[in-house]
Amino acid sequence: MHFVRFGLGLLSVPSRQACESPNIGTTMANPWLKKNPLMSMWLSSANRVAGSMRGQVAAEVKRQAALANQKKTTVDAVKFWSGGMHTEVPSAPVKRRKRR
Repeated sequence: MHFVRFGLGLLSVPSRQACESPNIGTTMANPWLKKNPLMSMWLSSANRVAGSMRGQVAAEVKRQAALANQKKTTVDAVKFWSGGMHTEVPSAPVKRRKRR
């Protein structure tokens, strides 16, 4: 492709080679492969938020597991050291009203 001065501006005119063989040098660029700074910034911040949330959830799961394990260990220790003193008292049955 070469440029020809036409009036006040430049006019692009395809070269003779491009006209004769359309497959050479006329490939179109894939628009999905071009850089997009706005999308890049948006995805970076979304990834940062997702990573932060993933870390917070993992920490909360770890805390809950440790708390559950601590409670179970405490109950087991009390049952062991109290021997037969720790018995569960059955609750009284709930009285139901009769239907008329």
